[in-house]
Amino acid sequence: MPAHSPSIPRALHIVCVALVALGLGEAAVTQPVSEPRFAQLDNSLRVAAVPMPDASRISVQLWYRAGWADDAPETLGACNAARHTLDACARREIAAIKPPDAAATTQLAAAGRSGPSLRFSSGTLPDAVWFAWSGPPGALPDLLHRVRALAEPGRIATCVPRSQTLAVGLGRFSLSSECASDAAPPAAMLPESVYAFALALWSTAPAQRSDDDDDGPRLTVSSDAALDFAARWFVASNAHVIVVGPAEPEPVIEQVRERFGDLPWTEPPRRNTAPARPAPERLRESCDATWDELRLSWPAPPADAPGQQAWDVVAAHLCNTVDGPLHARLATRGALPPRWRRLAWRDAGIFEVTLEFSTPQPLEAVEPIEVEVRDALRQLTQKPPEPIAFDRARALAARAARQRRSSFDAWALTLGEREVVGGDLLKADRDPDRLTVPGVDELQRIAAELLRARCVTRCASRSESRQPMECTSSRPVATPLGEATAAPTWSGDVGRVRVELFAGEAADWIEVVTLGDERLTDAMVGTLLLVGAADRSIAEFRDYLSYHGLDLMPARQGDQAGLVSRGPADRLPQMVELHRELLRPGPRPANAIEAATAAAATLTTLVAQSRRCGQAEMYIPPGAIGWHVDWPIPTSEGVFREHVATIPDDLRASVRIRGPVSPEAARGAVAEAWDRERPGR
Repeated sequence: MPAHSPSIPRALHIVCVALVALGLGEAAVTQPVSEPRFAQLDNSLRVAAVPMPDASRISVQLWYRAGWADDAPETLGACNAARHTLDACARREIAAIKPPDAAATTQLAAAGRSGPSLRFSSGTLPDAVWFAWSGPPGALPDLLHRVRALAEPGRIATCVPRSQTLAVGLGRFSLSSECASDAAPPAAMLPESVYAFALALWSTAPAQRSDDDDDGPRLTVSSDAALDFAARWFVASNAHVIVVGPAEPEPVIEQVRERFGDLPWTEPPRRNTAPARPAPERLRESCDATWDELRLSWPAPPADAPGQQAWDVVAAHLCNTVDGPLHARLATRGALPPRWRRLAWRDAGIFEVTLEFSTPQPLEAVEPIEVEVRDALRQLTQKPPEPIAFDRARALAARAARQRRSSFDAWALTLGEREVVGGDLLKADRDPDRLTVPGVDELQRIAAELLRARCVTRCASRSESRQPMECTSSRPVATPLGEATAAPTWSGDVGRVRVELFAGEAADWIEVVTLGDERLTDAMVGTLLLVGAADRSIAEFRDYLSYHGLDLMPARQGDQAGLVSRGPADRLPQMVELHRELLRPGPRPANAIEAATAAAATLTTLVAQSRRCGQAEMYIPPGAIGWHVDWPIPTSEGVFREHVATIPDDLRASVRIRGPVSPEAARGAVAEAWDRERPGR
């Protein structure tokens, strides 16, 4: 079978880039634009090589188109069973898959990395299944070897014998959580609800809710069904191999051709077609008689499309808890701080705002709340935000984008999804370090567009789990620097503070961790953010954090405890100073312990009520500067007095920074914060 050439739109895109480069003269020669390269092998396997010269890792992904979200449950069950089986097989046999030659092992050793630095993951999307390996750039031959082993015909048959019964859940098919407010968990749906929700957003019929239980429906799937599904769908003619990282595209494609070219060609499976999109109109699903959660969704451009950060700025402006107009309007109705997120659906996007209420609401309350949302949007179209509010919204939007892009593996998978599910990664913003700065007129244009667009309203009680889209698991806040297995790139002492620098994956996003000695126990971690700043109001800290686009959480590493912040690299002095303020010894106000105990009790109740959806980490709860659902909340006044009433004057701390920070900048920021006495002490 002859090799295939790139599609016409891709070819035109590449030709246009070349013509533009020629028109730029010598400037284009000195700084050439490195574009992705595409190929299709004789066996119909598609290859994409996406160069990212500044990346510190490389990702090799194997994608299969795997039907549509409206397939029968038995088909979805077989799909999940096949994927989970291959996943388990790959993880079990990691040590058994040897590098193809000694050169790969030598390259890994030269890069200062070992086997554990290689990462493997897999997942099921509504329209595709993926398997991905990533590692240091020198590990590319090894990664290709491992992916090739997964693509071997009949590989799944070596993992599970025929005629075996597999009890498998349909699970939850994730939509990409492209961009979200404070640590919002990734979106997820029951399989049969994915198609229904898209139908509600883009067709004339309202979506139907699923009545399945919280864990999703479970099926008994035979291994024969999983094997047959893999034999039909997991074939070269239905596969994509996508390589993202600091490697020249043409040599990468040749390596893929050498390793995957011998896979046999088979007839590709037929797939259904997606529904057409109708003219916009407002829709509302049927709601429960009483509810405490309301979600409004609008069609939107994909969040990873170039120049789309203005949507994030609009969301951050409307929903932030300092000066957000939507938050101000709904707080009087008993609403908790609004949450927002942007999702990917095939080649489009979804913009969603979630409103939760502390008490159940009657059905007739839906319409007034919808009116409040439309009025907030209309107000934005008529009057631009104040400069300080606009700057705050841009900082929060940049933080959300940086959080999404700070993980190379997640960013690389986003590009893979845009190619396989969305249809063309050339339409995605492939520069993880580029953030646009939208103007006020762009915000007003988007607000007007939301007023005109179709809106799907869904409401339900969080005590039930029948809404089409629901949270599954909160984004884990891992031990700080948990993946920094390599030694520090620099370390030194600044007074009694030990400073260590670690390499990061993002170009201008840093993580600052300040840890004390063993006297800062778990109880200390659980109370620092409640009473550590008793001489400053929670509102002041929220204002400060949101304006600079920073987050703040408890931290623990080994027997040490303290604080962790993440934010732009140019905010290093602010993060170090903030930590020092919270860890500075000194007397507390007389009622600090009693107030902290009451606040902790309230927070405990809030976390218990919302643990199922991870609500406690989606916004900063009342009475705390920051929080995470997994951290303990002491409620004993004695524990507060023992561990929080005073912080030792001779506290020896360590400051660990991951990201693009020079030793001089780190030393200067720590010296400025820790060597200066606090006024009034």
